[in-house]
Amino acid sequence: MKTLWAMMATVVGVGLCLQAPAQAKNAEPAAAPKMDLTAKSARSGYVKVDGFVTDWEGVDKVESRTLTRGEPEYDWTGPKDLSMVVQAQYDQTYIYMAVEVRDNIVTGPKRRDRGDRVEIWFDGGEVAAKSPHGRMRMLELALGDMESDGKPAITWQYPKSLKDQEPTGLLKDGSMRHTGYFFEFGLPLSELSDPAPGLEPIGIAIIARDLDRDDPNEDEAAVANAPFDGRKKRRPDTMAKLRLAGAENMDAGFYQRLPELHGVKPTGEFLVDVGGDSRRERVFLVKNRLVVVGFGLGDGDFYYYTMATADHITHYKLETRDLTGDGKDEMLVYYKLDHGPVVQDVLIIFQFKLDRLLVIFHHELGNQGQGWEINNKLTIKGGKKKPAVITVTAPKKATGVTAETYIDVDQNDSVDWERLLLPWTGPPKNTFEWDVGQYLKR
Repeated sequence: MKTLWAMMATVVGVGLCLQAPAQAKNAEPAAAPKMDLTAKSARSGYVKVDGFVTDWEGVDKVESRTLTRGEPEYDWTGPKDLSMVVQAQYDQTYIYMAVEVRDNIVTGPKRRDRGDRVEIWFDGGEVAAKSPHGRMRMLELALGDMESDGKPAITWQYPKSLKDQEPTGLLKDGSMRHTGYFFEFGLPLSELSDPAPGLEPIGIAIIARDLDRDDPNEDEAAVANAPFDGRKKRRPDTMAKLRLAGAENMDAGFYQRLPELHGVKPTGEFLVDVGGDSRRERVFLVKNRLVVVGFGLGDGDFYYYTMATADHITHYKLETRDLTGDGKDEMLVYYKLDHGPVVQDVLIIFQFKLDRLLVIFHHELGNQGQGWEINNKLTIKGGKKKPAVITVTAPKKATGVTAETYIDVDQNDSVDWERLLLPWTGPPKNTFEWDVGQYLKR
């Protein structure tokens, strides 16, 4: 009897399954593959933001056809229902993007419903995390007046400090298509993050959202170029990369000029704005060369400065900070010169100006010999909002050396730095203030 009841329960269960199929599973953002986007280099003025595709021939395309939101059975019937093609170009000032959305039913905003739209998330990385608006921004491309032959509405929607603002310097246009709609815009690179991206790739996630409203039970559908969840965790590691063509190989010009440095590992590498165009440059040291690589650096894309002779330099480190209050970072290079019996510690500070690396401060800070040393104290106060004051102070006494046993390796040489302050002679300190483009001793 128990066996008969078990068989009947199984038959009934099968019948119920056939009559009431399980509800389809919603798509998730994680379903999208990471598809990086490479922006093609264009000469300034080439891209015309006019809503047409005539200046987008030969530019790489990224096509998103994977559902990341909604139920495949009810909310999306395939790429003609919703899919997206994205292209990018750039020049010295702008990043340009063309976004074509294929949508069988285009829906404008209605009450609180924002309608069909595209979200573009940008991640400026750790270097932008401490900026006033943070590391991540989201630009919304909405239909605006396009349905009446006008322009789209393109505004920041994240973070809250930028919400509903149109980016400064934005160029925008668009057009309706029988297959959907098309956005074209130019965004100043300085708007992507603070400081603006330069050579390094920037995180990007592009999401097309679609709500047809032809069924009261229909949910929003979405496709994307990356497994990024713009509504919950917003994890930068799930974003794709936006690369500027040629940027990652810009160092090649420097190594072609100095082939003997091929294979030498750079020391101390920073992404900072030293060029004054609000874009990050890459600053690093290769042996005795300070190298600056980036966009907009005059006729070339790299500059370098040779410090002393390579045979004498044994160690150095690189720091960057805004000392002069102009919003650009200066480059502080600490290095050692090995003269055999004496090793000198020296600080040299550079500023990039007028397409040149200029020395604005140079001071000997220490000497070390066999069993003795003399070290000056360096103090830097201020910077960023107002120029810093630099003070170098002599020690009250030296360690293991006197005026009679001290070895002055520069005694008979003319040097281009301020000499080491000694405890037995000279001023107790040197104070330097920013004036007429350099640090002058007061």
